[in-house]
Amino acid sequence: MHHSLLVACPLVACLVLPGAPAAAQGDAALIEDDEAAVIADLQTIISAESVYQVVNAGFYDTPACLFSPSSCIPDYPAEAPSFLDEAVASLTIKDGYGRAFFTKPPARKPGKNASLTSAEFYAVVAWPEKRGETGRHGFCADADGIICFTEDGRTPKLSPEGRCPWEEREGRPAGCEVLHR
Repeated sequence: MHHSLLVACPLVACLVLPGAPAAAQGDAALIEDDEAAVIADLQTIISAESVYQVVNAGFYDTPACLFSPSSCIPDYPAEAPSFLDEAVASLTIKDGYGRAFFTKPPARKPGKNASLTSAEFYAVVAWPEKRGETGRHGFCADADGIICFTEDGRTPKLSPEGRCPWEEREGRPAGCEVLHR
């Protein structure tokens, strides 16, 4: 029996050791999946805001209003479709990323056909819940339709106008590289 334990131990060690790199590859794949999901959500928000703007007298709005437009836009039919699903509109931690949404400035006089929470501009940021574990990059998307990212996973700091900071806009290195155009 002692002999079989000696034979079994090296066999177990051989089975465990090759698994270590696979776990690291699994973590990298999970991070890639989380980042792809948050980028897709940001693209969804950009698209939803663009369509919502058409029915909201030219103004953007909060994710809650994009999820439930009839509660925000006067005369928007309750049975008409929403622009965002609840999972994206809730801005809770999703796919390993936290999210926050900003509007700036609020619409001065949105008019009687627009939501009272209308805004002239918006930005949404996302950051990894656990940097290096659930994601490597921080992200920012705004009404210009641009998504930028930080290399260190930190949340991009919005410009004073409430826009995503990226070099071409800022005229200097801004720490948020444009993902694609």
